Amino acid sequence: MPVLTGAAPSDRRENDKLIQRPRLHIIDDDSEYCQLMKCHLKNYFLVSVSTSGYEGYSRTMSQCPDLVILDYHMEGWDGVRTLQAIRANSRIRRTPVMMLTSDASRDVALKTLEAGANGFLRKDEATPELLLDRLNELLPSNQKLPLETKKSH
Repeated sequence: MPVLTGAAPSDRRENDKLIQRPRLHIIDDDSEYCQLMKCHLKNYFLVSVSTSGYEGYSRTMSQCPDLVILDYHMEGWDGVRTLQAIRANSRIRRTPVMMLTSDASRDVALKTLEAGANGFLRKDEATPELLLDRLNELLPSNQKLPLETKKSH
């Protein structure tokens, strides 16, 4: 009698869904910063990058990522304009958006949240660990990343 090993085909499909990485789109006009973020996040997400607001909006439309990281200060379409376009589009309006900026002013934080950002983080505070934690908070429960939590003693 043959011995069956491994998961049944239907089980394998379910397992593939469980290990599929969420899609993350980064929109930032600083290409070096984009590559740095991509390097830190590529083991957790399928990462794509756009270096302008309009391009980022267009690619968000075509790719329908699970999350977007959006820079506030950009030439042309800035972060707020890009976010408003995302929120106005019925196809992608529910996509969680984390706004990143080097600007520490309270006014900038309020503008981004009023425009519909789901989160706000200053670039100088955005360590890889903190960014991962914040992004994970924005993912639906069935896509949460299996991150180890640090316990304080």
